[in-house]
Amino acid sequence: MSLTSVNYSDAQYEDRTYTYDKVGNRTDMNNDTYNYTLSNGQPVNNRLLGINNSTDYEYDDNGNLTMVNDQGFVYEYDWNNRLKDVKAN
Repeated sequence: MSLTSVNYSDAQYEDRTYTYDKVGNRTDMNNDTYNYTLSNGQPVNNRLLGINNSTDYEYDDNGNLTMVNDQGFVYEYDWNNRLKDVKAN
């Protein structure tokens, strides 16, 4: 079972809706599209590649997160997925 919505009683926060693919990867949150590595239309390795074509994720050959490029900032990670550096892009 997956979380499909969050409804806040405080109007300060926007309610959220979520959709998932058949293996459980989030594919949409309030019209933000999540992209994964696909083969024949199906996720290959559950690695998030991007959100709305504005945030990009990169991984090394072992599947470790190495970089997130998000709205003008690049976040670099070490071999153990620990934040190593942040640079303005």
